[in-house]
Amino acid sequence: MAGNTGNQPLRRSAWQTLLGRFARTQGDTAASVGLDTDFIDRLIIKQQDKGRGLIELLQDVSEHFGYLPPEAMRYIAEHMKIPLTRLYSIATFYQDFKLKPQGRHRLVICTGTACHVKGAAAIVDLLCRELNISPGETTADGKLTLSTVNCIGLCGVGPVAIMDGEYQSNLTADKALQMVKAL
Repeated sequence: MAGNTGNQPLRRSAWQTLLGRFARTQGDTAASVGLDTDFIDRLIIKQQDKGRGLIELLQDVSEHFGYLPPEAMRYIAEHMKIPLTRLYSIATFYQDFKLKPQGRHRLVICTGTACHVKGAAAIVDLLCRELNISPGETTADGKLTLSTVNCIGLCGVGPVAIMDGEYQSNLTADKALQMVKAL
């Protein structure tokens, strides 16, 4: 810390805390958790050969695993000789990157101003109670991940949700519950 005279304890940075939570599992290496390191090696080579960057590499890893496993993040950092914090700064900046496994289905509900005024909060509350999860979590059976976003951009037909890439407009709590139960 700048200006630290040595008498003050150093505070953990937010990145150190994040890394401690997501990446510092004692003894878990890519090999010990069965991670396909050959696949990741091929991705690293492909990205380097194309002159592409870390975002594209993380997109490929995320597409393959469905999220960014902490072991894959550590493996990439070690083999590319880049700080793990750099990978996590990218992964946490872009909303499409997930650090936890996602459900087989994904429901995203807009909670922007127009959708909120039209009842989006009540829809989210009902689904959270029925599914016993919070936004950003996945059901215990791995079937559904429920997420919220600030705006989808379809304010005139809100509340709006996206279920597995399909837009649902003029959503009601009953309609949302029916969608989820039909899975």
